[in-house]
Amino acid sequence: MIAYSLYIFLGLAFFLTFFDITNISDKKRKYVFSFLCILAVLIATFREGIGYDYSSYVDIYNFTPPITEWRERGQNLYSGRLTFVELGYLFVNAVVKSTFDVYEFVFFIMASISFYMYYKAIPEMTKYIFSTFLVYVATVFFYKELGQIRHGVAMALSFYSLYFLINKDRKKFVIYNTIAVLFHKAVLPIYALLFLRKFRWKRGSAFVILIICILLYNIDISNSLLNYIGNVSIFSDKIESIANGDVDGIVSFEKFLFPIIVAVISIIFLDSGSKKFPYYHIELTMLLMGIGIMAVFHDQKEFGQRLSAVLNLSEILLLPQVCIGIPQDLLGKVIGWLVVLSLCGIYIYHTLQTFPM
Repeated sequence: MIAYSLYIFLGLAFFLTFFDITNISDKKRKYVFSFLCILAVLIATFREGIGYDYSSYVDIYNFTPPITEWRERGQNLYSGRLTFVELGYLFVNAVVKSTFDVYEFVFFIMASISFYMYYKAIPEMTKYIFSTFLVYVATVFFYKELGQIRHGVAMALSFYSLYFLINKDRKKFVIYNTIAVLFHKAVLPIYALLFLRKFRWKRGSAFVILIICILLYNIDISNSLLNYIGNVSIFSDKIESIANGDVDGIVSFEKFLFPIIVAVISIIFLDSGSKKFPYYHIELTMLLMGIGIMAVFHDQKEFGQRLSAVLNLSEILLLPQVCIGIPQDLLGKVIGWLVVLSLCGIYIYHTLQTFPM
């Protein structure tokens, strides 16, 4: 049943992008978008056996003590299966266990937080709501909301925080990202934007950085960096897992290629994009940082992909802005719209080949 619902959801996500090249009112857009987000929450909640890490999260729930036992557990709370679980997610599990005692409710809470953040943030940051959401579904939804849900919530909170950073409310930016870290520490790189928020790119320098990132993808320098990072206690658990061989593999070429394509298109249209969209420079900064992290840690997939994921979220904004927002005439917008559909369709098709259903 949920598998069929997932395909219906994907069909709607593709179909509704048509509204981005029409004159439908903003009120109607948000109403339809809210329905799409609610459907996504329901799929993420009742996806029993579907998606990555499902059994792991059920195990975490089973091992989590009720909130009433936390004081007596003391330092022993973080032991066994819960050793490396972030406090925010552990707290959600404990509260649910103390009240409803139904593990699906944890999935419901986590999905509700994520999609509420996207529901609030996307319409504030772009007028191409449905195309942006489709790129999100293609690149994030399967891996995070139907997989690494702690990371998914953290990324959603960080994405929402960008609105405050651009509008010079650094305090709220820090608050939202501090909450995000309580769910997953892999969003820590987002704090670099506090120092880079005013940076303005030139086309030549952006291309040089991108070329360097592509070259780094073919050079093995990650081991020496991991030895240094391993001394930073907040990442010690992940470094230990890598050293023990618990996680391995490389960042696949397909995973690396999509942000490269978005970056190339975004740099080509840098002048017109930055004039039309106030977030453009910071979005490009995020994307190039994310590509750089993936390139440097390309042979440590878990580490590279997780650290870069929050930064690569900028591609969900950039791709529709460039393809649909920059063209002036309807024909150009339609062609750009078809480009978005094609790239997302290829990405989703590739994902579904290995996605646990």
